[in-house]
Amino acid sequence: MPAGVFEYSAWMLYARWRAASIASGWAFPADWARTPARAVCRALVVGTDPTRQLTALGAVRARDGVDLAATLRDIVALYSVLPGAEPAPASPQCPPASNPAESTSWFGGADLDGLGPAPAELASLGAPAAAMGAVALGWADASVGSLLEQQVCDALTGLATEGYLRRRIDELYREAAVTGRAVAEDFALVVVAVNLRRVRRWPRSLAMVVVGDALGRAFEGGQTRALAAPTVALVLAKADRRLPLRLVTARWLVERGLHVSVPDRETGPVRVWREPLPARCEEVPELLRRLAGQPGQAG
Repeated sequence: MPAGVFEYSAWMLYARWRAASIASGWAFPADWARTPARAVCRALVVGTDPTRQLTALGAVRARDGVDLAATLRDIVALYSVLPGAEPAPASPQCPPASNPAESTSWFGGADLDGLGPAPAELASLGAPAAAMGAVALGWADASVGSLLEQQVCDALTGLATEGYLRRRIDELYREAAVTGRAVAEDFALVVVAVNLRRVRRWPRSLAMVVVGDALGRAFEGGQTRALAAPTVALVLAKADRRLPLRLVTARWLVERGLHVSVPDRETGPVRVWREPLPARCEEVPELLRRLAGQPGQAG
């Protein structure tokens, strides 16, 4: 299939899927479109195994707060609009059933080169078990992960958890998608990394308590302060003209607090800097992983 025809076929499938899902009761049409949904359509059009894309879609739906029943109904809507009548080869994960009408092929008997109306008998079959299982697995894994992130605040330092910080950042990008204003124009990450390699475990914990207190003084309410790693704290700060002064103040407060609280000046240098937020929300997780791995963590 030529590239242009391939993209058109994937787009048509995507549009028909969205319409069918909304017609079947999808509650929030504006929240339906997600990158993994496009990837699922591309995989189905080209004829590759869509397990990975379906699992990713299930995870995204869970993180968006969509319940499992609605997530699975969405997949049924997808398979109800696959066009064509010729049976497709069965997936290795899904051997054909004895009754062709009960086939668990990924494609449900669809020929994706034909873009005409889906036959009524195909619409009545629902989605293959393998597709439903892949989506449910992604949804369940993400749901368990979000349960672990329910704790908003680290009890010792008073700093927010990284999971809460990610949710706050995600909210900003969603708002930016509506307003058209880049997140980086109004917000930035402030990174505080303390070298505690030579510090014993309890003073090390005390040092991050000092960091949390200092950041609470330098950055007032509305600016999320979070613990990204045992020796790294982040602030989702307002990128206004006062930010440079806040950076200097934060460094001074952290250094003064460590001098008083951690014996024998066992800490290394305190690094405080501004980190710009990326243009795309999808780039944020990698940025947070990189910042959490800053030198100075305990070995």
